[in-house]
Amino acid sequence: SFPTRRSSDLIAGLTHAPGDIFALCDADGEDPFEPLLHFQNALQMGYEIAIGIRKNRHEKATTRAFRLLSYRILSRLSDDPFKRNAGNFSMFSSTVRNAILQENLSFPFLRSTLSRSGYRTMEFPHDRNARIDGKSKYRKISLFKFAIAGFMTATTWPLRFVAYMAVLNAAIFTFGCLFVFFPTSGFTRYKDFSILFFLTQISVSLGLIALYVARIYKHSLGRPLFYVDWKNSFSQGKLDFLR
Repeated sequence: SFPTRRSSDLIAGLTHAPGDIFALCDADGEDPFEPLLHFQNALQMGYEIAIGIRKNRHEKATTRAFRLLSYRILSRLSDDPFKRNAGNFSMFSSTVRNAILQENLSFPFLRSTLSRSGYRTMEFPHDRNARIDGKSKYRKISLFKFAIAGFMTATTWPLRFVAYMAVLNAAIFTFGCLFVFFPTSGFTRYKDFSILFFLTQISVSLGLIALYVARIYKHSLGRPLFYVDWKNSFSQGKLDFLR
């Protein structure tokens, strides 16, 4: 999916770019360039990460509502700290760069990694600009896929939810059988309802587990996140120090 390719491009750049300070900034102009100077000042003050926090952005109301809801839910359910409304617009030290590259995830989610790293961070709220040119590749289905990928990288709550629901449903079913429906003549109807309810839960649970198993499978393959065509990407003889 597109979100994965974009993250892989960033990982490729971080892997091969030399330097002591690294910055991530969208090239379409949506991220303002002025905060980069403040980012650099923060790192000179001893912070390891300077990150932009989005206040307003130019997008449709439905897209904004979906994005805000997704980040709100993820910030509450994430296994580790997660900065709400933070994108990839950031600047960080080589220490943080090395920490990012150590994860070696098949589905990198950099904004989650930066929050989880635990290094000293200064936040810079800012308004996003209108896009200079082109159109966003994030359509409705792409945003949904990006949200699912983010959830699977940042939290294991869906798996824990399956376990919690199994225990809760067993308790409810036992209570209903012993104290509500056994003494009455409506047990047959309750039994039919219970079977339908548990089949639905099993179907949803298997779907969630299958998503995580698929992610585990992708991790186990150990495939590279990116490939560099050194011969055709750069002029002959340039940037050989990156090899």
